[in-house]
Amino acid sequence: MAELRDQAGLDVTAVKYVRLVDIVGDGLTRDATGDSIYDPTPTFQSAGLDVDGVGVIHAVETGPGVIDFETLGGGLGPSQFDNGASGAGQFSEDELSLNNDYSTAYQSWSGWSISQTTDTTTAGYTNQYANITGGGVDDSDTFAVGFFDSSPSDALTPPTMTLDPATGASFDSLYVTNTTYAVLSMQQGDGFAKKFGGVTGNDPDYLRLTITGVDASGTPVGDVKVMLADYRPADNTQDFIVDTWTPVDVSSLSDA
Repeated sequence: MAELRDQAGLDVTAVKYVRLVDIVGDGLTRDATGDSIYDPTPTFQSAGLDVDGVGVIHAVETGPGVIDFETLGGGLGPSQFDNGASGAGQFSEDELSLNNDYSTAYQSWSGWSISQTTDTTTAGYTNQYANITGGGVDDSDTFAVGFFDSSPSDALTPPTMTLDPATGASFDSLYVTNTTYAVLSMQQGDGFAKKFGGVTGNDPDYLRLTITGVDASGTPVGDVKVMLADYRPADNTQDFIVDTWTPVDVSSLSDA
């Protein structure tokens, strides 16, 4: 069923019936690859196909599908990122779509960008497309970077991942980490924020990611919260900033 996974309207995890089509094996009918079909034992004085039973030879349990961003990364060309300036309005990989809002007036973006940027040392917003690990999950090259512009005067849609409902797929888990920009800002401070912990290291600062599942009607089905940095413990040796790709279980949002 793997080759049928992306067929619109087909849930390959819920197939119960298959249809066999009888054809005349004289070469006039072609298969999916365009080759003529010949029947070496043509039938005579018969209604045609006579099937007494069908056996499954290679049965494989349906397992989770893994979606990466390598196809999108392959389209970056000489650029190390695509922030939506290409005008696509979204990014799609298999049955997953990522929203993007790019402003040609301000050359700014919100939602998601696709990146292969590897810079883990340059501070500041000019290095907004890199993550602190220097690459993708499991040594892959490509990853997505999310940004939410929550300006009260011009609020945009937050970074959103949408599954094609025709596939019947649901979310199970994903990997997250911090951008280089965020990590260095939390460690050192910058023109927009002080360093986490403050001068004494005792300020109870934290950075928390909230992942909200939303169903087809737009109704929230639940939240999953992930601490990307936490300086609240009384023992400062317990303070941390996430600097690796971290798996997050979102199976509780499978109805989204």
